[in-house]
Amino acid sequence: MPWDENTGVIATRYRDLGGPIELIEKKGVGHHPHGLQDSAPIVEFILNHASVPTKAAS
Repeated sequence: MPWDENTGVIATRYRDLGGPIELIEKKGVGHHPHGLQDSAPIVEFILNHASVPTKAAS
């Protein structure tokens, strides 16, 4: 999947609508990266944005 036809389009549209987005580029890859050498930024994102499920009211 070419970057310019997929992730690049989504990122541009999201920014144009005022949404915050951070992309992690994998140098030398012409398509969506399937894994990173250092997965820490992804783990940090999940830990910072995941919420603890709340107990449903009965």
